Amino acid sequence: MLTASGARRPITEPGGPTGTWSDAAIGACSWPTWSNDRRRIACFSVTRADGLDSTVVVHDADGVYASEVASLDKRLPIYLSWAPDDQHLAVLTQADGRLHLSACRTDQIGPSAELAYGSPLFLSWVRPRQHGERNALLAFTGSAVQPSRMLLLDPADASSVVVLPGVPRNFCAPLSLGRHLWYVVEDGERSAIVKVDRVGGEVTTVESIDGLVSLVASPSGRYIAVARATNGDGSPYRGLHVLDAETGARSDVLGPPCLAFLWAPAEDALIVAVVDTARNRLNWARVPTDGGAPDRLASIQPTRELVFYLRFFEQYAWSHPIVHPDGTHLVVGGGAPNVQAAGDVPLLYRLPLDGDPLDEIGPGVFGVFPPYGPR
Repeated sequence: MLTASGARRPITEPGGPTGTWSDAAIGACSWPTWSNDRRRIACFSVTRADGLDSTVVVHDADGVYASEVASLDKRLPIYLSWAPDDQHLAVLTQADGRLHLSACRTDQIGPSAELAYGSPLFLSWVRPRQHGERNALLAFTGSAVQPSRMLLLDPADASSVVVLPGVPRNFCAPLSLGRHLWYVVEDGERSAIVKVDRVGGEVTTVESIDGLVSLVASPSGRYIAVARATNGDGSPYRGLHVLDAETGARSDVLGPPCLAFLWAPAEDALIVAVVDTARNRLNWARVPTDGGAPDRLASIQPTRELVFYLRFFEQYAWSHPIVHPDGTHLVVGGGAPNVQAAGDVPLLYRLPLDGDPLDEIGPGVFGVFPPYGPR
């Protein structure tokens, strides 16, 4: 059962999607994200139309309480992500033409600690592998005045910075999978996917590739979906294939050129979004990872929030999953083709992965499920 209160306050369904209602008269909450234990929801509280003077708010999932845990001052809110132990939030903001990465506690009000800045800036949480280790952040930071860097950061100690090998290039969010950190570095005129041993520091080149590279880990962390946009940012991803993170084996996937691709929870398929520019739609397809032909699914006229999500899907795939954990459907915001919503209010839909039609949930612009996978 969906419930809602206030203006653009999170709407929640136990074990189900989180979205937002619209009411510009009171303010807005944006980019909701579930904690890993599914007990809390963090979001940006936006009080001005220009996005300034925003705060980070943590809500109890039952709606009992809400607390402000950080102020963004004059920075624009971009992205939130819970640490694996739910004790910190990574907060990405924008100011003065560059992105800023900070971390704040989720159980107390206090200043957030700035950890890094740059443009671009993408990040992933690194889970401790043994007793005594703390959660860390893996961050790809770009710069106009020095080579890009891959950094390992401590959210509780801004002075603790480890610069990892290689100069990162032409990709988005790095991956932390078991013993290894995965990212893309310069390799002459090409790029190379590498994995770095977290313990010994050894660097292994996995694959050399051209263009803008996308890496998305499967829920178990065993597999990585890879594709490239040969014409750079904004062009479709092609050459979709899957790497086995343990054995290095590669298998090609018969996916169409796409805007984004996400894993089905069972890891037997990828869910791809294809832009239909002529009709201003997103066409969805289920692509088996065994090389089988794609199954075409429903189309949607997407909300601005959904398009932004898919534009940076590698960053959002783990922290803001839109595919239901049981693999039956995904949640999308927008309008069904040829169906006019009352007052042009965007709707949330269940998009079944078995080919059934869209199923309306209710008003909303964006929805996500609690995170799942190897946290």
